[in-house]
Amino acid sequence: MKALLACLLLASASWAAHAPPQQKKLPKWAQQLYQKKLSSRYELACLPQFRPCVLEADFEGDGRQDAATMVRKRTTGALGVAVFLSSGAWHLLGAGTDAGGGGDWAWVDQWKIFKKGPVKQGPEGLKPPVLSSDAILFEKRKGQAGLVYCDSKNCSWYQLKEEPKPKEEPKPQAETTPKDKP
Repeated sequence: MKALLACLLLASASWAAHAPPQQKKLPKWAQQLYQKKLSSRYELACLPQFRPCVLEADFEGDGRQDAATMVRKRTTGALGVAVFLSSGAWHLLGAGTDAGGGGDWAWVDQWKIFKKGPVKQGPEGLKPPVLSSDAILFEKRKGQAGLVYCDSKNCSWYQLKEEPKPKEEPKPQAETTPKDKP
């Protein structure tokens, strides 16, 4: 009996070590904004590549925590991000609206907080922003990457890295037959 109990304890400890982390939910104030402004047209999209499902940081630069979550347009399935600011403003990027990263952000493999400060030059040659608030970094592994940074009026996209161009196959040389030597 003791052996069985020991096995069960080991198995449950092993399972707990490999269990997925608890997912953070939208703060109550952001849930209320979502319900009031977006829920009829967009559903929350907590997909495996977007862990955690909710990012919280000061996206507006006012010293208060804001929240972002991925959403999916109910009619088309297009993915995007909803940014809820503690001031009561909200922004929607992607999910059927073209905003820098495109109309469908299904290309995104991961996202994370990008802390305020200077940003390196992107491939488009545009002057990089100096972030006065935290931003969100969206990436495709070994591919495109960009930042979304916001204020109370809008969110902007800054391209950090482009999708690598496919390598061109060498063009085959035309076949020639050697001429007979006289």
